[in-house]
Amino acid sequence: MTPELLDKVLSCKKLPSLPAIALKVIELTQDERVPVKMIGDTIANDQALSLKVLKTVNSSFYGLRKPCSSINQAIVMLGLSAVKTLALGFSLVSSLAKDKAAGFDYDVYWRRALTTGVAAKIIAGEARCGSDEEAFLGGLLQDVGMVALYQALGEEYAKLLVEAGTDHRRVARLEMQRYEASHADLGAMLATNWKLPAALIAPIKFHERPTAAPLEHATVCNVVALGNICADLLTAAEPAIVLKRLYEKGQELMNLSPGQIDAIVRSVNVGSREVATLLALPPGEKQNVEELLGRSKAALVSMAMPFNPGSELPTIEPHEADADSGLPSELVFKRNLIVAFEQASEGRSVSLAMLAIEDLAGIGARHGEATVSAVVRGAADRIRGPIEEAGGMVFRCGGDRFGAVLPTMNRAEATRCVDQARRAAAETALRIELPGLVPFELSIGVSAGVVCVDDSTRSMFTEAGDLLAMTNAAVAAAARAGVAGGALRVHAVKKAA
Repeated sequence: MTPELLDKVLSCKKLPSLPAIALKVIELTQDERVPVKMIGDTIANDQALSLKVLKTVNSSFYGLRKPCSSINQAIVMLGLSAVKTLALGFSLVSSLAKDKAAGFDYDVYWRRALTTGVAAKIIAGEARCGSDEEAFLGGLLQDVGMVALYQALGEEYAKLLVEAGTDHRRVARLEMQRYEASHADLGAMLATNWKLPAALIAPIKFHERPTAAPLEHATVCNVVALGNICADLLTAAEPAIVLKRLYEKGQELMNLSPGQIDAIVRSVNVGSREVATLLALPPGEKQNVEELLGRSKAALVSMAMPFNPGSELPTIEPHEADADSGLPSELVFKRNLIVAFEQASEGRSVSLAMLAIEDLAGIGARHGEATVSAVVRGAADRIRGPIEEAGGMVFRCGGDRFGAVLPTMNRAEATRCVDQARRAAAETALRIELPGLVPFELSIGVSAGVVCVDDSTRSMFTEAGDLLAMTNAAVAAAARAGVAGGALRVHAVKKAA
C-alpha cells in the first residue's frame, strides 16, 4: 500500500475503534499479577456485556453440565482465556454492528465472520490443538480490515467488492492489484493499534495465507483458514468444489479426515445460528447440511480423474508433481483417493494399491542420494505403464512408495495389473547415468499390497483413511515376506468357519 493511501486509511476518523471495556480487559490481562477476580468484576460492571457472555457460556454451544450465574464463576469453569475472548469479541461486535452505512453489506459480513469463528473454534476442538478461543475471536475479526477500507475509501472500495462478487478469495487478489496490500494487512495494523495479543493479530493477518504465518501461531491461523472454507461451503453456489478444497486443506493443515470434516460442517451449521441469536446478528438462511453434503459428494464422483478406463489422463500442474519421479504428488493421491472412495460408496468397485521399492534406504547408503532419485525415476517409468494402460493412475507417495488408484477394477483385475507393474519394475536392471560418473546397472525389487472395495468388503470401511491404512498394511506384509525381487499381498475377506 502506498504511503499516501495508508495515511488516508489510518487517519480516517470513521475507523473501527476498540470499546473502553475491551481496552480495560486487554490492559488487565497483560499484567500477570492482576487478580482474576478483578478482571471478572471489570467485565461484570458492563451489565449488557456480562449478560451476553453468561448467555453464551450457558448455551448448548459450550455444553456446560452446570449453569454459570456470574462472570467469576464462568472464569472458574471455562478459564480466563475463554471469558476474556468472549468479552473482547462481543464488545467489538457491539461497536462495529452500530455502523449501518449504505454500500457495505454488513449482514453478509457478519454472517461470514460468525460462521468462520464458530467453525474455527469447532475445528480447534476437534483437532485438540488448544487454540479454541483464539480461533473463535480470530475468525470473528478476520475481515475487520474490510470495514476499515470501506470507511476510508467509500464508493471506490464498494466497487471492488461488487467486482469480486461472492468469491471472497478474489477480494484479496483485487486489493493486492489496486492497493498493494489486503484487508488482512490493514486488519492486522488495526489489531496492533488496539494492542491485541499476537495470537489474535496473527489469524487476522494470515487467514488468507496460513502457511506464511509464524510457526508459533501457525495452528490458530490454520484453523481460521479452514473456518473460512467452511463459511464458503455453506454459501457456495457450487459446494462440491469447496468441499473438495475443504477435504484437501483439512488433511494438509490439521490432518483431519473427510469423516471429521463432515461432522464439523454439521456442527458449524447449528452452532453459528445459535451464536448469531446470542449476539443479535443475522443468522442467514437455514441450510439443509445433509442435502448439501450429499449433493456435493455426488458431484465429486463425477469430478474423479481419470476414473473411466481409457479416458485421457489429466494434466498435472508443476506444483502438484513430485520432483524425482514426475508423477502426481502425495497430496494429489489423497485427493483422488477421496473421490475413489466416494465412488465405492455409491456401489462401484474400486481398488487401491501401494508399491514399495525394496531397500531404497540401503541403496542411498551405498550409492548416494543422486542414485536414489534415479532409481525412483526409473521405477516410476516402469510402474506407470501397465497401470495407466488399464485406466488407473500412479502417484509418488514419498520415500520408497508409489500409490495407485484403480477405479472400477475388481480384486482379480487389480491383482493382475499391479503384479504386472511390479514385475515390470524389477525384471531387468535399471541403467543409472549420473553426471561425472560411469553409467552402471542396478537391480531392484518392488513389493506391493492391493485392497479392493466391493460388495464383500464395503462394510469394512467408513472413510478413505481406512482403505489407505489397510493398503499400507498389505504392502508392509509383502515387504516382510523377504522374497527376492519383492512380493505381492492382496487383502482377502476371511471366510467364516
